[in-house]
Amino acid sequence: METVVVVSKEFYPSNSTRANQAVALVKELSSNYNVIVVSEGLKDGEKELGFDNTELVRVRSLFSGNKLLTKINNYLYPILGFIWARRVNAALLTKRFEYLITLSSPIDSHLVSKKELGEGCIWFAFFSDPYPYSILPYPYKKKYIIFSFLQERLVKSILNKCDYALYTNDNAIGYVESNLDILIKHKSHSLPHFTIGSKSKKLNEPKIVKRELLHAGHLTKERISYDFFKAFSLLVAEKEFEDVVFTFVGKCDEKIYLMVKELGIESNVKYIREISYEKAICRCSKAMGVVIIEADMLDSPFIPSKVADSKNINRPVLAVINKNNSIDKQFSENGFLQKIYHEQTVGSMKESIKRFVGFAEDAELNYECFDKYYNNSTIVKILQNANSKG
Repeated sequence: METVVVVSKEFYPSNSTRANQAVALVKELSSNYNVIVVSEGLKDGEKELGFDNTELVRVRSLFSGNKLLTKINNYLYPILGFIWARRVNAALLTKRFEYLITLSSPIDSHLVSKKELGEGCIWFAFFSDPYPYSILPYPYKKKYIIFSFLQERLVKSILNKCDYALYTNDNAIGYVESNLDILIKHKSHSLPHFTIGSKSKKLNEPKIVKRELLHAGHLTKERISYDFFKAFSLLVAEKEFEDVVFTFVGKCDEKIYLMVKELGIESNVKYIREISYEKAICRCSKAMGVVIIEADMLDSPFIPSKVADSKNINRPVLAVINKNNSIDKQFSENGFLQKIYHEQTVGSMKESIKRFVGFAEDAELNYECFDKYYNNSTIVKILQNANSKG
């Protein structure tokens, strides 16, 4: 059986989205390959993953457990990231493998040296989102004169040296080509987020569906849509919809609380603290509908991992997005997902929310469109295809 090395600085036992996605990738690979996972490791003595054919190698970082230093490293990785990467190289020198998959973020994982590890392996650099920050669309764009130049230069070097580049959607591949002025389409694949199944038996219990719209995950300031929540306030002002509740699960930017108070909808809004992935999935499955809010961007290279979760949740999804963004291109408005565009007026948004509430209460969900894009076995097919090309 061939061997795949997966280098992901963020991994189990972290409960972050990136770590969960990395674990799902390893789980899928372990059914077809021997897998060696190299990660930072934040704790000692944790339980093993329990996957067949999988070896876990922990490589400590200078910044393990220190959030401030880790954040600084995210900006200085052209310099500091190589420290961890060199430790990874040392840990892998005695290993034999045919494939190398490096995952970001953080980008340190991509700084391992294929030259040191052996030219015979096929290297896949998997970017969950386009990097660096300087090429991202507003409002995520962050440019630091000297650091941005170094970061862009380094990412271009990684993309030139790797055998294949992986992104979560085709939009991201084209976006990186355009904004980094580099040709990568010929060696790039779209690898959508993994569908992570929940082990909780509660998902199989009868659903307690309320008139509740629920957003799960950290809602940052970039993704706050005042117009959407203004439209929601107009909806619940109508007697027929006064019992509809919007629930935030996870961390919210301070501006959310101020906005809710300003709109006078405190009685129709609930907050639930950050909870584990398993509990979040279960909580979403009890709501009438799940809301995904993307930042207002003219050109979005992102696909939220929450889209991949939607089939497990088995509830209708309302996506607040821009026209022609990645979600808009992938999914027609049927089956399980409906859309509200940032370009709509507040009054039009209100009518769209009203229509979604009616759809969610009576929904017969169809995931045919979903299954066209989301298949966990895609990573195995990509490796097999690369191997057949020699």
